[in-house]
Amino acid sequence: MQAPKKTANVREMRSKTVTTADAGALTQDKAAVENGRKPLTARRPGIPALQAKATELYGISASGLAPIAVIEAGFQFSAAESDRELNYLRVEVLVEQAAGLLDRCREDRAQRDMLQLEKFQWQLDLDRFLRLDRLQERERQAGADTVAYERAVLETAAEQSLEEHHRNAESQLKALLEDLVNSGFNKRMSARELSAWISPYPLKDRDLTGDDALYSFDGARRSKPDHLFEAARMETDQQAWEQVFALMAERYSHMAAFEAANLRKQSRETEARFLLADIAARGERAQAARDVMWERVAQTQSPNGMLHYDERIAAIERRFAADFRDAVARITAAKRGLKELFDYDPPLPQPGTAGYFDGLEAWVRQAKTRLAQWAGADQTYVLALSLKELTRGQWEAGRSAAQWTFDIPEELFPGQTNVRLRGVTLAVAGEKEPPPPPVTAKQAAAAKPPEAQKPEGFWTARLTLPAAGTVKYASGMTHELDQKALPTTHLGRVADRDSALEPEFCGGTVLENASPIGRQWKLVLSAKSTAGAQTEKLDDVALFLRVAVRA
Repeated sequence: MQAPKKTANVREMRSKTVTTADAGALTQDKAAVENGRKPLTARRPGIPALQAKATELYGISASGLAPIAVIEAGFQFSAAESDRELNYLRVEVLVEQAAGLLDRCREDRAQRDMLQLEKFQWQLDLDRFLRLDRLQERERQAGADTVAYERAVLETAAEQSLEEHHRNAESQLKALLEDLVNSGFNKRMSARELSAWISPYPLKDRDLTGDDALYSFDGARRSKPDHLFEAARMETDQQAWEQVFALMAERYSHMAAFEAANLRKQSRETEARFLLADIAARGERAQAARDVMWERVAQTQSPNGMLHYDERIAAIERRFAADFRDAVARITAAKRGLKELFDYDPPLPQPGTAGYFDGLEAWVRQAKTRLAQWAGADQTYVLALSLKELTRGQWEAGRSAAQWTFDIPEELFPGQTNVRLRGVTLAVAGEKEPPPPPVTAKQAAAAKPPEAQKPEGFWTARLTLPAAGTVKYASGMTHELDQKALPTTHLGRVADRDSALEPEFCGGTVLENASPIGRQWKLVLSAKSTAGAQTEKLDDVALFLRVAVRA
């Protein structure tokens, strides 16, 4: 029987295994790790200056962003020279103009709000980017992009060490089992059998008498030494196989462990190779995202750039301020017109209050609604007046000078309120021919009445309304309108009242809503017509007023 193999020294085995593992393990790429911890390099030059400008324009301070005010919050109305040209009497036009301006303002406000929201989102994005960029830089220097690779290399070495140790342990168990099965168990069994068989016999043989006694057990009849021998053999055999099974299980456990360690090592090696390549890839991905963000930063501060939010918002706010100022000027004039023409005085919202813009829009809509209601109740007609009747005793003197001053009393509009002009025109009538002297009574009775001479040609005229007109409300109250700012109306085609030509109505725009009721109307005619007809030969001048009234 062969002697069992000598067990190897554990310290020597460990040193050998570590050496073997180190020899077969992956080698860490120190250059890749070093590069993976360096700061990233931006594509665009001048990043510090770009960042400083972006922080100045769009940065968020430690106290946070100030509340974003609505576009009309800082509006302060200031009168303009052109406001003098606004005629408060033309209230319908003023309201329509104000509505159009407010529509433009609403579009500007919506566009500005959209840009302001985009700017706000950009400020948040920029703040997040700058803060996270600094954090990612520190993480990169600490090894955020390399630590996975470094761990994979170390774990690969660890798995290789485990594999070698389990493989050596399995080899030792295999050798031990082979030795025990081949010779070790036989030696131990022989020793136990000999010890059991020899133990009943005395040391001396001279006092022994008679044969060995036989004993029966479990169907076997043997002497005592034989029974002890068989019992020792059976017990040793059972113990041997129990030890074999335990050692085999432990051996297979080590086999499974080193095979699993080998597979894990291969897996970690594959992962380590990928992570090594990923160090550079992670840097490239991060830098690509940073480059895109820096391009956005550059665009948002480029002069006259489409993404320069402050410039675009400022331009819209200037446009809004101009239109809004003009709208408020017209609303102010229209408010006066509504009060003086119709005794209607809805209050305006106060500047600087919440919803000021929306309040003005609501005011304009309400005014348009009321004007439409009143227009539906209006009656429009042309009133013919004789200048000769209006001037009475001054007709002759005025005819010689070709100018007259006259009044139009309220009595000419019985049962009517809110009398407003829509235009004026004039026509002339020639002087009647004197009748021939009658010869006899019969001839006198048969004589035809004198006929007026038809004026030839066209006259020009200037018509000035009273500086103060009177308006009568539906309530019966009257109010004096300031009409001093109304211009003189010019007529260039004043013809015979029987002319086939359509009369030329003038002043439909500048005299709109003026009151014809008042004192000191003034009419100036040219001294003669285009055909040479003399004004002093006229028999009358007809004044036609186109008016809108409520009856």
